[in-house]
Amino acid sequence: MERLISTAQVKPANNQVEVSLNLNQKALIKFCKEHNIAVTGYSPFGNPGNSRGLDNLWNTTVIQELSCKYNKTPAQVTLRFILQMGSAIISKSVTKSRIKENIEIFDFNLTLSETSKIQALETGNRLITYESARNDKFYPFNIPY
Repeated sequence: MERLISTAQVKPANNQVEVSLNLNQKALIKFCKEHNIAVTGYSPFGNPGNSRGLDNLWNTTVIQELSCKYNKTPAQVTLRFILQMGSAIISKSVTKSRIKENIEIFDFNLTLSETSKIQALETGNRLITYESARNDKFYPFNIPY
């Protein structure tokens, strides 16, 4: 991002990146805010049940307790957390009930303590790695964010 910002004639307005409980992108979101770049997070659910064996953090005590406290699903707690981190969200569903559920995240707010507990769950595991570009000198995932 720093290289892009310093060389681009037109500065980026939005950075679309993977954002999930496993990869909350806190540092990148902060960097983008400081440079007036909006962040849009894709794969917010981290593909539960994925074949790569990434952790499904919905089963953690933190997420389960918050789901009970707010009478929300783990998916809703996840979306609310990402939204409060400062990222817009692209969540995918083809099921009418889940699409409706994904929208129902605006009637509660997580406390600072709760968001800190969720942030502590981060594993740094990335679902989308673009393996075919790994040897490129500008491969984006060789840097902290």
